[in-house]
Amino acid sequence: MVYVRPIMITKPSNTSADAELQTDLDVLCRVDGRPPPEVTWEFKGGPLPTSVVVKSEPVVHMEKVSMVSKRLTWSTNSTIEERRKTGGVYTCMAKVEDQDVRHNMKLDVHYGPYNVKIIPSGNVTRVENEDLKLICSARCNPECTYVWSKDGIPVSITNVLEFPAIAREDRGNYTCKASNGPSQRVEVYVEVFSPPFQPDDFHVTLVKPHSIIVNWIAGYNGGFKQVFVIKYTDVGTDHSLETPNIQDTDDDNPHEMEYNISNGISQGKRYKLELIAFNTVGKTVGNTILINTPGLAKFVGDPIIVLVKKYARIMFIVSGSATRITVENCAEESAMCAVEDILVPEKKRDPTDSSEILTDFTGNVELADSAAKTTQFKFWLYDGNELIHSNPTIVNIKKSGGTHRYFVFVFI
Repeated sequence: MVYVRPIMITKPSNTSADAELQTDLDVLCRVDGRPPPEVTWEFKGGPLPTSVVVKSEPVVHMEKVSMVSKRLTWSTNSTIEERRKTGGVYTCMAKVEDQDVRHNMKLDVHYGPYNVKIIPSGNVTRVENEDLKLICSARCNPECTYVWSKDGIPVSITNVLEFPAIAREDRGNYTCKASNGPSQRVEVYVEVFSPPFQPDDFHVTLVKPHSIIVNWIAGYNGGFKQVFVIKYTDVGTDHSLETPNIQDTDDDNPHEMEYNISNGISQGKRYKLELIAFNTVGKTVGNTILINTPGLAKFVGDPIIVLVKKYARIMFIVSGSATRITVENCAEESAMCAVEDILVPEKKRDPTDSSEILTDFTGNVELADSAAKTTQFKFWLYDGNELIHSNPTIVNIKKSGGTHRYFVFVFI
């Protein structure tokens, strides 16, 4: 027999295959020789992976040589995970007696991305100004590219997202997208614990001689329960007091709060109010306002009485805070009495303004006995339902001619 050394007529070339597709691997090695060459495949100098099989084609016998063809494919029952591990150098070897030939080819198996993950994962918490490094990784070939986004807005194009000093504005949902053609996403939520956000719209809604009601808008609590304290200082004496801790029981963000400051508040004083919010991390800069408390209502000086033919005017000045004036008139001759309330309208002034503004109003008092020659008027001042002074202001008026109506003019 004439021996013909093996000649590789179809050399396998470097190639790639997608591990997701079981039929994507098809590599042919074809050799001529006489007698028919013995053709085998190796993987990295050893046996083939179990997921890779060799398929033999029928030998073609020609006049001088025989042609042997062997194909590499993935086995039909191979898994994606098994196919991912089959990348590397394969060698086709052909031998006729003591003569052989070999050729290497490289298989690049494409896969992924899969097993995409973020370290640390889940809900990540940091205190404001701490550092944070989020690392996104994935198994993929070729190598993946990475895009980080926050609430749908891209923020980085590397697999590592770093915060050297994390701020409260950095809290939110972060998504890492890994892709090499196909893509996968994974999310992480970053919670930044911080001092509470600054309260807003701190203002006085009602001021009385011995109490001040304030309102404000509570902001984000920084990730912990927040409490509020109001420090109030007598500007004249620099003496300060603080409210007890005011608990924020509402997690809504933002929301309105109210507090009545009454301990140690004195009439006729100027106070500086400072609102501070704090939690376990820290506190806010104080919101401050200045406020004057009114003095207790009182009549100033003697009333002025003007008698006209048909009516009389009683005019006086009241200083301080009062909500109503009770007027009693009694006829001297018949001892008949009548009582009426004159409501004090709300002062139209900013309670934080220290300037004095006078407001006048009028009450029409019906006499208990229009025929009486002398009528005694008694005036009491009230703050709500509380009588301010136990002793009334008394005015005696003798009737003049046909006087039958009395007008009370009050200046506050």
